Amino acid sequence: MEEVPGVDEADEHLKRQRVAFYAAEALRVFARDASTPAYFERVMKDVHSTVVETAARSYPDGWERLAAVLTVAGTVQLTQTVLAPFVGPEARKGVCHHLANEDRLTWCREGEK
Repeated sequence: MEEVPGVDEADEHLKRQRVAFYAAEALRVFARDASTPAYFERVMKDVHSTVVETAARSYPDGWERLAAVLTVAGTVQLTQTVLAPFVGPEARKGVCHHLANEDRLTWCREGEK
């Protein structure tokens, strides 16, 4: 992490992913406080079921896996709930990071960079 600011591509990517993560986090909190947490869980399930096949493929490194998964995540069709209209592509990408935090997605497999 200390080296990221010195690599423009990585630095910009990290900034975008932080915004995406917090977009998803804001949806999670909104669902919890204004409706039901089950709606956010539905979004997570929709995103996971769409991106998991992409994540399972072989890649030369975790950077390539992450890029492929995020590309697919931005196009996920969501189950219609009251939350769905508020889940833009950025939040869908952010959900992937929530899934990674729950060990439901893995960016780098053992032996990968």
